Amino acid sequence: MADLFDLVSLANKLQRDLDTASAEEARRIAQAWLGSATALTVWPTPVPEDLRAWALELAALVYDNPAWLVSEQVADTATTWFLARRNEILSEARQAYGTGGAASGRAVGCFPDPACLPDPIEGFWTARRYLV
Repeated sequence: MADLFDLVSLANKLQRDLDTASAEEARRIAQAWLGSATALTVWPTPVPEDLRAWALELAALVYDNPAWLVSEQVADTATTWFLARRNEILSEARQAYGTGGAASGRAVGCFPDPACLPDPIEGFWTARRYLV
């Protein structure tokens, strides 16, 4: 599967030089999360801007915070990460590209209408009467 963005775009988003191996890993993680959320096995060509933007933002989150910390303080500098953003992005991706499979959170298969099921109180006796 082709990449959703190049590493230069990630460096531009983060506004600094990147370690190539860490940036590639962050890109792979972001694309895996989006792939699971959308159930897409092949990225559309050309890549839609929403997918590209989500992938870049997820990769930036991973690159900046690989240990997935909530906050960190070093001397007088404190940093807090908005971890809920990952779930927001993946939820948006599910809604936009979900196919109705398990990845989209919807039931898969054919299920009877609940009104067709027997009454739980009388169901045992009704079913027994027909079986005997």
